[in-house]
Amino acid sequence: MKKRPPIYFDHQATTQMFPSVLKKMQDFSENFYANPHSSDHVLGWKMGQTIQKCRKTLSEFAGCDEDELIFTQFLVSAAALRPRRAIEF
Repeated sequence: MKKRPPIYFDHQATTQMFPSVLKKMQDFSENFYANPHSSDHVLGWKMGQTIQKCRKTLSEFAGCDEDELIFTQFLVSAAALRPRRAIEF
């Protein structure tokens, strides 16, 4: 019997990235590592500009306004925002 790779359905925990996304993230991690809220140095300025560019690209993709996007670190943070955002709309 021919062995097949497993089929992975637990994407709540993690999901495999497209190679192009992984490459872009690696490049980003190696070259853009400053705090985007630091306005005292050029690395912070560049990171802030990069975040704004990402926000613009994502909002165009999602068909929403840039200020409707909220970046969070974890699902728990995003889930905590959901009730508050629903009330605001």
